[in-house]
Amino acid sequence: MGFSGGRNYIVVQGSTYFFNSTSWIWADLCSAGTLEVTAHGRVAGGAAPRLTVALDSVKVVDEPFSTEHTWKIKVSSAGRLILGYFNDYYAPPEDRNLVVTNLSYVPSGTSK
Repeated sequence: MGFSGGRNYIVVQGSTYFFNSTSWIWADLCSAGTLEVTAHGRVAGGAAPRLTVALDSVKVVDEPFSTEHTWKIKVSSAGRLILGYFNDYYAPPEDRNLVVTNLSYVPSGTSK
């Protein structure tokens, strides 16, 4: 797993990922499976933070997270999975951020 962005763009505390600015994480997957994400965020500039999921640079889905909810998506094949926060907004006192509190991946043919 890797991270991209500037200093403190993503802060990891235990299993929680704080996306504080435009940034992304990635993992190289060996098989298809199911990604489960639980997240919430702070609305700013009239919009909720969005989490974009891409597989091998092809967008799979883009989901807003204003209140905490869990999102399950099927990942169709092995490849590089990217989870990105790309709609950052900062205009004091407003500051849009995304918090991922659970992130798990279950390969096809296994159970969680």
